[in-house]
Amino acid sequence: MIRYPRLLDSSLQEQCRLRPSRLQVTERLAPLSEAEMTLPEGEATVSPGMFAELYDACGSMGIFRVARCSRTLGTSGGQTVTLEHGLAALGDDVLPGYTELGGTGMTTSAVLQRLLACQTVQRWILGDCEYTEEVAYSWENENLLTALLSVASPLPGHPVWCFDQSVTPWRLHLRQASEEICECRMSRGLEKVTVTYDRQNLCTRLYPLGYGEGADQLTIAGVNGGSPYLQADTAGEEGIITRVWTDTSITEASTLLAAAQRELEASCRPQITVEVTGSELVSLTGESLDRLKVGRLCRIPLPGEKTAILQRIIIAHHPDVMNTPEQVRLTLATPGQDAASTLASLSRKASVGENYSQGAASEYSMLFGDNCDGDHPAVMRFFIDEDAIHVNSVQVRFSREAFRAYEKSTAAGGQIVASDDALAIGSAYMNAGKKVPVTDGYVTLTAAAIDHSHKGALRLAAHTHGMVYGIYEGERCDSVTVTVDGNPVAEGEAASGSFDALKYLKRDSRGRIQRGAWHEVKFTPSGMGRITANLHVRSFIRSITGAVL
Repeated sequence: MIRYPRLLDSSLQEQCRLRPSRLQVTERLAPLSEAEMTLPEGEATVSPGMFAELYDACGSMGIFRVARCSRTLGTSGGQTVTLEHGLAALGDDVLPGYTELGGTGMTTSAVLQRLLACQTVQRWILGDCEYTEEVAYSWENENLLTALLSVASPLPGHPVWCFDQSVTPWRLHLRQASEEICECRMSRGLEKVTVTYDRQNLCTRLYPLGYGEGADQLTIAGVNGGSPYLQADTAGEEGIITRVWTDTSITEASTLLAAAQRELEASCRPQITVEVTGSELVSLTGESLDRLKVGRLCRIPLPGEKTAILQRIIIAHHPDVMNTPEQVRLTLATPGQDAASTLASLSRKASVGENYSQGAASEYSMLFGDNCDGDHPAVMRFFIDEDAIHVNSVQVRFSREAFRAYEKSTAAGGQIVASDDALAIGSAYMNAGKKVPVTDGYVTLTAAAIDHSHKGALRLAAHTHGMVYGIYEGERCDSVTVTVDGNPVAEGEAASGSFDALKYLKRDSRGRIQRGAWHEVKFTPSGMGRITANLHVRSFIRSITGAVL
């Protein structure tokens, strides 16, 4: 006997039991499952935002939220109630602005916990998570439910969302798809089978593209051995069929690679979709093999076929759980290949253009010139913006020039003025205290200035000379050693006076060029000299930080 649905208020407190005249439920492997029930006149009034726990012959089918109600008055009056799975409650929240999670040191479990912590009302917490990948994710003005479901997209295998609503808060699990097998036979409960083979979306070579545009668009070449595409092992059998796959919400090459691998896996063979109409016999037999549950592999031996079809149940539609609970219509396919998954993917991609900020190519140059020697290298510092999605090039050009100064002065000291004329010596006595011109200045004479040990000599006291201004050039170094962030530039590149500093820049823990950080190019000459340099940075900037002032 099927239990009647429980009507719950927004606090999940039971209000009453409902007695629908019809209850239709569609369970989906890819959320969200949905239901619709018809309540006869006289039943309790149901309002949007309330909850209902639904049941089938095997027990609870989960707690659903009322999404829409319509009431009909008259001879055949009543209510028609549309419900969606309780996971839809996550759609009540958004991630405002730009959010980045994951990457090195942050596992899938940690990402999910951070997302679930963003709920305004804590209805869900994380249960089991069978994935430990460290994938980088980013969202911008994204719905919390959409963001959470997208976490599974780049993960390997067939990740499946599972739910435990027997306790509160409800538990959300992310597990590997079950390998349990159920079976349908034409001679045993199976009424109709339709098998469709479709190669319209077949792809054996995939070019994935992520965020950006033109030369700045993200590819997988940097994390795929230099190749911008993936090729399936079915290429020999099916031929080379090339497609371009784009998801501009992805800004990390490793994340793009993982997502593309899963996309190629789902499309490298002709799509096989099986529609099955029949009866679920588990309530009669009690056999696990007769339990036609979403997510299980289903084996269908067909007359005239050498091998049985083995596909996963992705949709189970129950046309009337209350009156014909054994009736079921199944859709079997490889997860991700069904039409519903395709439409959901297209819908998400369409929203990216509306909600995600767009970037722009950016270029800037800086000039630099400084004297240097072996003990005092010339250091040119520059900054890479934290909003730089791609750093295309950091071109450095420099030349060795002569050491340059802009003034000079004569060394200080005394001066002996030689003279055989005794009158000149006597004049020193006569003119004591007076200024006498000398090279580049004057000195004051005293009687002590006369050097009696040198006949006819006049010794001037220690003195200094004025500064002589101008442009004066000195030595030019023979060679220069160049380092970028402490990494030595190849000798050939340094000798040429032109190189791209991109490969020498310091990296973060994920192997990416450090953003929001200072970088430096250091020139250490073999001798005294001067370095004149130009630095030109080309990048692709996405405005995800800052404030409106």
